[in-house]
Amino acid sequence: MRSPSRLAAALAAGATTAALVAVPALSAQAAVKDDGLQLVVPTLAAMLPGQQGWVSAMWKATTDVCDVKVTATAPGLTVGYPANTATYTSLYDSSALLTDAMDFTALNLAVPAGASGPVRVTLNISYTQLPPGQAKKDDAGITQKFDCKGPKGSQSLTATLPIGSASGAAVVQKTSAVTVTKDAPAWVKIAFEGREVGVDDFRLTLTAPRGLEVIYPDEKTSAGLHTGNALAVAREDFAAVRLDASGLAAGTYAVPVHVTYTGGSYDGELTVTVQ
Repeated sequence: MRSPSRLAAALAAGATTAALVAVPALSAQAAVKDDGLQLVVPTLAAMLPGQQGWVSAMWKATTDVCDVKVTATAPGLTVGYPANTATYTSLYDSSALLTDAMDFTALNLAVPAGASGPVRVTLNISYTQLPPGQAKKDDAGITQKFDCKGPKGSQSLTATLPIGSASGAAVVQKTSAVTVTKDAPAWVKIAFEGREVGVDDFRLTLTAPRGLEVIYPDEKTSAGLHTGNALAVAREDFAAVRLDASGLAAGTYAVPVHVTYTGGSYDGELTVTVQ
């Protein structure tokens, strides 16, 4: 089941949303206990309305289990699973977990634009319980060295997905400074992150000081995003411009940034250091 890209995506989802959202207060909850697997943290990483991304659920085994499969349902949400399992998610290291060990599963959740939280996510788990003594905890390769046979088990647990609300502007500029040389024009990437649904037809322009030439892709008068016209919620993308600083003296310059998109605009600043 291991997939480095899925691990990074799942962890990034939690890290990104934590900084972006104002989450409604939730009552303190203890870990959920059950017969085979324990949901360690019953509150998933917060998401924004209109966001799609990976979230992880951490599990602790209360007995030796294998062939762990998890599916999820939640009102109003679209649930997706890793490509290598397609119709369910399993544990990161393998599909087995020994008593008292912990591992996580990953879900891809799409939140509607008009959603408000929190949302209750039902996690349906199935697994096989291993006979006592079949798995040896000191055997690092145990998942490849035993037959997954034993009584079948299943559980249905509930987790909470907080749906926050974005604060501030619909667009956040992530790149605040770049460095270029006088000797050679160079392409620079200016990254942005979306905070709200509807940031479409994204276009960027720079107001260059005298002596700095700004060239946009395809000889246009503005730059679009690298991956498309829309800036997705809680996702980063960048616009690229080519800067020719041959007419400037070495130093630091504040260059105004202007972004337009459907229904709004953003104004910021880019610090350009010329060497």
